[in-house]
Amino acid sequence: MAETLKWRARAEHYVSGLLGFPTLQDIIEELAKPGRDPRREFSTFAFDKSVSTIADLIAEMRLPGIVTNVTRFGAFFDVGVHQDGLVHISQLADRFVKDPRW
Repeated sequence: MAETLKWRARAEHYVSGLLGFPTLQDIIEELAKPGRDPRREFSTFAFDKSVSTIADLIAEMRLPGIVTNVTRFGAFFDVGVHQDGLVHISQLADRFVKDPRW
């Protein structure tokens, strides 16, 4: 039978010029209360499962992707087909974009 280990941080061991004892105590108390994260729920990223090769892509298709590089003429995205695609600067927004790097 596995024994449950309990770890108790001692705030006084971590006091520094930047972080005081009361702040550390507050942090430790809040960490002891799981499930009380004040942030909104978020969805995890996933590539579109129906697209696995370049042949699966269709013009004007909208896909979830990850930006891999930004240049003066557009942005390169990974959409899950093992080769990045370019979204031209003229297609990045519904308004004029002078430089997508900013």
